[in-house]
Amino acid sequence: MNQAVFERLHVDDDEIAESPLSELFGRLLAPDLKVQLKNEEAATSSEPNMTMTTAETIGAQRERTYDLNLRS
Repeated sequence: MNQAVFERLHVDDDEIAESPLSELFGRLLAPDLKVQLKNEEAATSSEPNMTMTTAETIGAQRERTYDLNLRS
């Protein structure tokens, strides 16, 4: 658990002297997290969606199968 939260723990005289957060955990606790997420969402929504839905995938598979059957 500590490795997921902290980059490292510096212990001095049985006390934690320094404990920098890991990049991901630090980002989750960032005061401007909401702004960062909105910016990322805006950036990704402007990119074209290249993934196919399940229905589109099934339809494409059926078309290929039908085409192969016609060639036989």
